[in-house]
Amino acid sequence: MVGAVLTQQTVWETVSKVLDEMRERGLMDVGALANADGDLERVIRPTGFYNQKAKHLRGMSRHILDRYEGDAMAMLMQDTDAARWELLSLGGIGKETADSILLFAGGRPKFVAASYVSRVLSRTGTFSSLAYDDVQRFVESKLPRSPGAYREFYALCVQHCKSVCRTVPGCDECPLSDHCPYPLRRAGRARSRRSRL
Repeated sequence: MVGAVLTQQTVWETVSKVLDEMRERGLMDVGALANADGDLERVIRPTGFYNQKAKHLRGMSRHILDRYEGDAMAMLMQDTDAARWELLSLGGIGKETADSILLFAGGRPKFVAASYVSRVLSRTGTFSSLAYDDVQRFVESKLPRSPGAYREFYALCVQHCKSVCRTVPGCDECPLSDHCPYPLRRAGRARSRRSRL
């Protein structure tokens, strides 16, 4: 849950190092995190927006202490929709973060429709909407309702976007290029620009 909050607007590699330091300092305990002093901001500083993130982590931890006696899994194991709405009611937790917490921490069947996923789906011509809720509904309608299937598809999309289908894609090295219309659309736009020159 802490990782999902810290990952906002940064990369997992940075968050992973910060989580290790938090563990070393005993800050991964709900009670310790709820009552953490200014040292928390210093530890999580590499993740960016550290003042806001520290505030949100303390708030989430206090909520879990107050409502669930420090048992985060008790919150996550209630009905999935109820748990999602509760997470969304907490400061600093939007849809993607809530769904990440449900899927990865709670093992609940809620797909994380991150921008990497919508990029792969839209570029391959599989699904055109980039709206979070639309992408989530589409993927959940196509995959078995299984946390394992959701995790695997999400991880494959993230890896594909980090390695090949970047903001400026490497279509020449893409294993999907034979089945993907994006390189052709991109080539058409380039020809159109050249003809206007």
